[in-house]
Amino acid sequence: MFGVAVVCWRLNVGGRVLLRGVHRELQGHTLVELLIAMALSLVLMSAVVQAYLAGVASFSVQRQQALLQQNGRFALQFIEKQVRRAGYVNQIDLSKYVSSNQSAQNDFLTLSDFDVTEASFVAGAVVTGLDGSMVRGVKEQTDVLHIRYQKNESGLFKDCMNTNLDADAELEVIISFYVDTDDVLRCRGARNAGGRRVSAALVEGIEDMQLLYGVDNNHDNATDKYITASDISEDEHGDSEWLNVTSLRLALLVNSGLVNGGARTEETGAQEQSYQLLDETLSFHDGKIRAVFTQGIRLRNQSFSL
Repeated sequence: MFGVAVVCWRLNVGGRVLLRGVHRELQGHTLVELLIAMALSLVLMSAVVQAYLAGVASFSVQRQQALLQQNGRFALQFIEKQVRRAGYVNQIDLSKYVSSNQSAQNDFLTLSDFDVTEASFVAGAVVTGLDGSMVRGVKEQTDVLHIRYQKNESGLFKDCMNTNLDADAELEVIISFYVDTDDVLRCRGARNAGGRRVSAALVEGIEDMQLLYGVDNNHDNATDKYITASDISEDEHGDSEWLNVTSLRLALLVNSGLVNGGARTEETGAQEQSYQLLDETLSFHDGKIRAVFTQGIRLRNQSFSL
């Protein structure tokens, strides 16, 4: 594109006005130059957009990883707090709960009911569980944990429904943990007013829970071995090893719900990811972000006199 500029000025010479003009050509941008400029602008804009999208995806992944860590730690702490109460005996007058010839310690010997997972305690045991449960409402191949202890009239104990566990007409309480079919960690606590044990959802995104039980068969207050619930048998005295459980090893597999990159859909052809949960190995090809959380828990109220 070309233009023409005309520059004029006025001169007064001897009473006559002279007009002079100079013509000069002005050069602009060609169409090719405009196209190149537009192309460069598009490249720069594309880079900016890509950087923005990458930042958004990175923020989403970091947020989900933080939530994953938060959920995993909360689940471990909640379970640990309850497990440490297993075997607690309320040192009060038990006359209104048990017969006069029964002591507080022996009161555990009569409690052996659990109406949801069809599990029962061995007489005298304060913990029991199922290995790779096939119970309705419980996710297949995940473990179930049951503990029991006595309530306290001080009201310091609360179950998973945040119910005060005062020493009412029912002295004992059974607390159960399991993963349901929607990958939600659930806790079932004390009986409600209707006499039912109602479960509460604790944490979402829990894909698996595995447990190993520390057994002290020689009663020296040192764990002899860690075994699964299905491997619990009898000790050398013919007693159930459930009576000798003094500690637990707990592992949780937590899923953030996002694939690596921030998307919520499964990634086709993703690289295999393997996770070790105590005695179990799990593999996935969906590209989702996961983490394993483990915890060792000592049963404070389960010890033996040397």
